[in-house]
Amino acid sequence: MCRIAGVDRSASMAYSSDGRQSKYDYACHLAAAIGYIVVKAKDSLGLCVYADKVDANIGARNSFSHLNNALATLKGFAPASTTSTAQTLHRIADSIRRRALVILFSDLLDEQTDVVRAIAHFRKLHHDVIIFNVLDPMEVDFTFRKGAEFVDMESGETVVADPRSMADNYRKLFGAFLEGYRKSCAEMNVDYRMVKTNEPFDTFVRAYLEERKRFSR
Repeated sequence: MCRIAGVDRSASMAYSSDGRQSKYDYACHLAAAIGYIVVKAKDSLGLCVYADKVDANIGARNSFSHLNNALATLKGFAPASTTSTAQTLHRIADSIRRRALVILFSDLLDEQTDVVRAIAHFRKLHHDVIIFNVLDPMEVDFTFRKGAEFVDMESGETVVADPRSMADNYRKLFGAFLEGYRKSCAEMNVDYRMVKTNEPFDTFVRAYLEERKRFSR
């Protein structure tokens, strides 16, 4: 079975609460680590980079030179200005010609119902799916302390608010949003993992692989 990595470069993936490592940067490092493991295991690896369309679609092969070319392609992109996650995932699903393990790296910040239908499309075609839901810790914990101007990274719309007054309601709504993905993925037998960008990616990968190994026994 070949492995296909899908990396989301939507505008929201540019976010970084500390101004250093964006979600897109983290996703790229995570994809590189997984890709190395796949190639070392003598499996084939392909790559799709997408936002509102498929920007790159590299066929699956097994060699470190192929991996290097795929990572160079990934490095050549930056987060885009618009998002159409569900529609683009449907296109990726239709483009895969044989059974595959599809590994998605995305913040999944799009219309949830549509995204879940797109994930179901992969399963309907008998692909296995792993989702790494890459999020900035501030998006999850919302521990902002000072009044701030929040800017929509796609539309440019701004909202000035005191984050402390809205923190509890935000965490409740965002927690429900994440739980919606967890529940839907569990129902489809999709391996869903949420990972924050402040967690060392090598530590996360090591723990994840050890867990999968235990469950496979």
